Amino acid sequence: MTILLFGLGNVGDDYTTTRHNIGFIMLDMFAENMNTSFYKSDYAYKADVTFNTTKLVLLKPTTFMNNSGLAVGYWSNFYNVTPEKILVLVDDLHLPFLELRFRLHGSHGGHNGLKNIESRIGTQYCRLRCGIGHEFEYGKQKDYVIGQFSKKEYDTIINSKYKIIDKIKESIHAILTQNDNNIHNDVL
Repeated sequence: MTILLFGLGNVGDDYTTTRHNIGFIMLDMFAENMNTSFYKSDYAYKADVTFNTTKLVLLKPTTFMNNSGLAVGYWSNFYNVTPEKILVLVDDLHLPFLELRFRLHGSHGGHNGLKNIESRIGTQYCRLRCGIGHEFEYGKQKDYVIGQFSKKEYDTIINSKYKIIDKIKESIHAILTQNDNNIHNDVL
């Protein structure tokens, strides 16, 4: 069996530590923990690893956030993977900073990257949302989302590395069993 893990973000040095790139950051942590590294491929940076007996394909789309569905559609077709075997790691400004929320399926919640994925493969894919908080003035949402994490926030993310990795592993197990009853929201 193959599971595709997509970390959403924007490519380029200017975006590396932005709130919108928490999906990339989380997937990088997981890849490092699994002793694998990314290489450039079609529509994404890609890494392959085996987790227990399951093949995991880790993908960081190079299509930019709002066109993430292009990469998700391409790789799900390439591997002939159904949406239920896709996990998307994504930022969520409606959740408190570093709150992690897993769902087997659901809505895009206003997130443009998820809207684009939904237009390609529907809503039955799994998602692990990571809260980036919502500490912005009215009308400044876009600036906040594409803004850099503060040093304190980024250090907190790095210090939460193993909790994030554990949550990704729990999410993979939930996908394998198609049961999210034992998965709880975590605030790191």
